[in-house]
Amino acid sequence: MGLEEVKEGLRKEIEETAAKILKEADDEKARIMALAKEEVDSFKKESEAKTNAFIKTLEKKELASANLNAKKTSLNTKKEMIDTVFEETAKKLESLSETERKKIISNLIKKAGELIDVKIIYCNKKDKALIGKSFTVKVGDMKGGVICENKDGSSRIDYTFETILEDIRENNLKDIAEKLF
Repeated sequence: MGLEEVKEGLRKEIEETAAKILKEADDEKARIMALAKEEVDSFKKESEAKTNAFIKTLEKKELASANLNAKKTSLNTKKEMIDTVFEETAKKLESLSETERKKIISNLIKKAGELIDVKIIYCNKKDKALIGKSFTVKVGDMKGGVICENKDGSSRIDYTFETILEDIRENNLKDIAEKLF
């Protein structure tokens, strides 16, 4: 065998080995690319799932917040309306005619007289003349109504318009709100 034949044999062997190595490299490259594609697809699906879950959670929070704000606004509006009703009622009580005021004050004094022996009556300056002479009358800072006391001041009943309206509000707020809304 000559040198040329040995060279040719080595060249063929080298070419075959190189082809085999290149094929193995291409196969390894394809396998790595397939694995990478699977990982990318898996990561993509996982990311989409997390993103969708985050979006749903965010939507729920925003919706809950919006509902809470709507309820808060509604309650504030209802409260303002109830406040307005009581303010208007107080104004109407203040603007009653003298005859109507005298009738109401007499009834309040009579009602207080059922609970205590009324001797001293506090009222506003405007109503002082409406109270009978059999009581000691003192002027107080109130919109209307009376505060009745016994002789020694140990018992006191507050029937001022302000107190009566506040009692009505506290004891009947639920019923008032139901009727208004």
